[in-house]
Amino acid sequence: MNGLMTALGALLLTACAVLDYQPQIRPGGPNDQRITQDLQECKELAKHAAVNGTEGNSNQFPIKDRFQRAYDNCMRARGHKIDPVYPL
Repeated sequence: MNGLMTALGALLLTACAVLDYQPQIRPGGPNDQRITQDLQECKELAKHAAVNGTEGNSNQFPIKDRFQRAYDNCMRARGHKIDPVYPL
């Protein structure tokens, strides 16, 4: 029961963190035609990474920061040019 409450709390925090963030895509990338699809897919992957700590930074940073970093990294890995929130 305690684990369930922790998971639900983490999901609620993630939901709040993701409502107002989307990577800033710079036009001219090789995969511009896939931006909409990649944004959707990367958003879902970033949610999981933020909650599960799979982005390599575990719980060292707040969940919102983990989400943003994972989202940016996913889009970058798919060939999109973005203006990073964090220095590389």
